[in-house]
Amino acid sequence: MRRLALTVFTVLGLALIVAACGQSSQTGSKQRSSTGTQAVSSSSASSMSTGSGQSSGKPGGDRASSGTAAKSKPTKGGAKRSSGTERGNLPGFTAAPQAQGGTPGAADSIRNVRFGRHGNYERLVIDFGKNGGAATSVPRWRLSSPAGEGYSRIYLPGVRSTSASGSNLGGSIMDDYYVVRAPNGGLFVDVFATGGFRYRVFGLDNPGRLVIDYQPSGSALGRPLPVRGKQVVVMEPRKGESVSSPLTVEGYARTFEGQVTVLLKNSSGAVIARKSTKANDWSSTWGYFRTTLTFPAFNGSGTLEVGSASAKTGQFEGVSVPVSAGR
Repeated sequence: MRRLALTVFTVLGLALIVAACGQSSQTGSKQRSSTGTQAVSSSSASSMSTGSGQSSGKPGGDRASSGTAAKSKPTKGGAKRSSGTERGNLPGFTAAPQAQGGTPGAADSIRNVRFGRHGNYERLVIDFGKNGGAATSVPRWRLSSPAGEGYSRIYLPGVRSTSASGSNLGGSIMDDYYVVRAPNGGLFVDVFATGGFRYRVFGLDNPGRLVIDYQPSGSALGRPLPVRGKQVVVMEPRKGESVSSPLTVEGYARTFEGQVTVLLKNSSGAVIARKSTKANDWSSTWGYFRTTLTFPAFNGSGTLEVGSASAKTGQFEGVSVPVSAGR
């Protein structure tokens, strides 16, 4: 009997030991399986976050998000300024006679002049250069827009050279432009309109460029537009105006060696005054000229002719401005 009881206790003990070992094995297996799943999940999340560039709160996601922000962060006065301008920070259109801005010494040349149509306005963009490359900001400028005269003049006192000299734009409000050697140094750009207009002007950086927008005003011009030809532009006097002695004749030209001849003819076609002068440039861009013509009194109509003799034919080439005798 004692032997039987000992056998039973032994069997029960072995059964308890086997059961305990089986439970321990299952727990370890579950723990290993759970740990493996977490590791795979962590690796996938980190990889997805880094690849998408979106911040997910994990180290990889933070780096991707930080990298994206660094790429989009603008330099001072750069892309963000341009983008902000396009989003509605543009100045309003105006008819103010003057405007100015820019930084002295920021540029030394004009690299290009561009034109575009934008809804109810048209745009001219002047791209600046410095030391052979693109300028990063806009040089000192001053705009003059005489009331009712159909053009704006942008003075650029620190700009010495240009790769663009002028062109017909063919716009509905912007007609053409000319880059001219200014009499006191630097350059100026005249932008002519087809009629009454309002303008806005602003600078953009990186690269440096000046933007001039024209919008029709619906008003008539107070004076005729300057007479413009292939080689000569006469700013003063204007078509149909009365003239008297002494008469100031002003404009710009691209005649051979800058030579400019001014003739005044009476109603019968006889030359009553002649004067020769010279523009301050002709080879690189338009050259400015100004001269004074003296003449005897005449009656009725007359014609002012401004130009030069052709280097090929010797014939006079230029523009004619109808005028009338003043009192």
